[in-house]
Amino acid sequence: MQLELFMGGRRVAQPPSLGAGAAQGGGLLGCLGSHFIDGLRHWFGAVESASGTLRCLLPERTDPATGAIVQADAEDTFQFTLTLATGVVASMTASSAGGPGTGGRTFISGTEGSLIATQRGPNPEPDGVVLAAKVGTRTFEELPVPPSFRPFEDERDHRLMAFRLLVPEFDRGIREETSPSPSFEDGWRCRQVLGAIRESSNTGRTVPINWV
Repeated sequence: MQLELFMGGRRVAQPPSLGAGAAQGGGLLGCLGSHFIDGLRHWFGAVESASGTLRCLLPERTDPATGAIVQADAEDTFQFTLTLATGVVASMTASSAGGPGTGGRTFISGTEGSLIATQRGPNPEPDGVVLAAKVGTRTFEELPVPPSFRPFEDERDHRLMAFRLLVPEFDRGIREETSPSPSFEDGWRCRQVLGAIRESSNTGRTVPINWV
């Protein structure tokens, strides 16, 4: 499967934790890529190996508070390829250095057909459209969104729907004394994948991931 996301270039400095400073945990891979890695693991299972490339294409940013030029060393562009235990091979490319961008696209192809989902910005939208086509056809048709995925309207922020849908599952895990989803283990495994991608970018090698 493929994930592509291209956002408009930003020469305005973000808070260090989000964009500018690698030592403070900044970078587009952790800020954005981590969420898609979580999605890949949720859909397809554990990641066995990772390779990738990280680049900082816009090292000079403008501090919006002072107007001063600041130097960024965290990546604003990345590409990675993951091999999963189920045999799925997934790749993602994203950049905030170019612009203007058209948003993102998720493309999933299997033995029975393909799915395409697009989004206008870095975050999926609750009213987004998913297109599908079965093997043997050339026409993609829109799939209806199950009502359980959009049980209410919340106009405050389009990102709230997904979080609010996760809350009951998290609450259930606490009440039943089981590990809620997402769990601390999910966070740890995501961090392992992020670390493997960074190691691959530094060494040029595909990095296996040991889950023990």
